[in-house]
Amino acid sequence: MSAPPSARYLTARATYYRYVILNGQQYTTAPRDSETRASNASLVKAQLNDKLLYGEITSIFEHLQQGYPPFLFAEIRWFKTLQDCPLETDVWADFPELDVQFHARDVEAEFDARYAVILFEKIVYHLAQGIFPRTDPPQWITITLDKMSAIVS
Repeated sequence: MSAPPSARYLTARATYYRYVILNGQQYTTAPRDSETRASNASLVKAQLNDKLLYGEITSIFEHLQQGYPPFLFAEIRWFKTLQDCPLETDVWADFPELDVQFHARDVEAEFDARYAVILFEKIVYHLAQGIFPRTDPPQWITITLDKMSAIVS
């Protein structure tokens, strides 16, 4: 099957970046070495439709298509968000504004793809992370750094 004469072909090239700075915020790609702890600049919260998702930027690239403005994309490795706190008492339950989340490490996310390419504008905030090493397997705890954007802007 051939394309109609009026068809536009997608450019097969992109420019990849190790980091970008947007609105005073630096975003980096996660280390490729799985033993190295990710920088908070690579941990993000994104909004896709009505769903908030948490993950780690694995690549950043810009795609140029003739006749269109450049688009900046991020490839994200999504975290599997857990519903329960790994502690006996959830000390964060009384502070929902902090958006404290718990995530399984190195586990497939529960939706379509573990990795996804999204428009960079869908990223809404950075995350700070910690690790609960005493859980089996270890879990991540994240908190949204949405209050930081007012300080850095």
